[in-house]
Amino acid sequence: MHNKHLIRLWMTLTFLAVSSADYLLLPHKAAAPKPPTPVTVAQNLPWSNIATNTTISDPQSQPKTPTPASSSIPKNTTPLSVPSDQSTPAPLPTPIAATIIINGQIYPLQLPEKSTAYDAMAQLVRDKKISVVFKEFSTLGYFVDEVDGVRTDKNSGKYWIYYLNGKPAQMGISNYILKNNDSITWKYEAPQF
Repeated sequence: MHNKHLIRLWMTLTFLAVSSADYLLLPHKAAAPKPPTPVTVAQNLPWSNIATNTTISDPQSQPKTPTPASSSIPKNTTPLSVPSDQSTPAPLPTPIAATIIINGQIYPLQLPEKSTAYDAMAQLVRDKKISVVFKEFSTLGYFVDEVDGVRTDKNSGKYWIYYLNGKPAQMGISNYILKNNDSITWKYEAPQF
């Protein structure tokens, strides 16, 4: 009998400990806000809409034709003027035009400002124009490991190398920020350096 009480006490304490830990350690979602209580409009009570100078006495009846607000302005008053905003709106970002050439196929692109060569390749993948496998190196960024099924081959020494405006690139594709009208040409070849 004494053991039954100890087991019950132990089970109760375990339950309380687990429940307390759950309450204290797990994030809790805020209760969903209650929907607003609908406002009931009393029947047959007159009210007036000052903006249109219309009086409505019964929601089921047809409203009277609104009187234009301008007719209630006294003729001796000067209309209010709203001050114009003196600041000019910020210019919209100009898209960057770039071209990617892979195996003689030309892909013209329009990209947001500050896009990288990686962003351009990723856009072609999103548009389902090409398939690409990227390889990330923690200090160097992304490199292209495969394009349309043609994979880097260390045994033959062939890699996907990109050229910027006809010259071999000096940095990884995730580090190069495109300039307007840049041309990126991808070649599957042995490095020339």
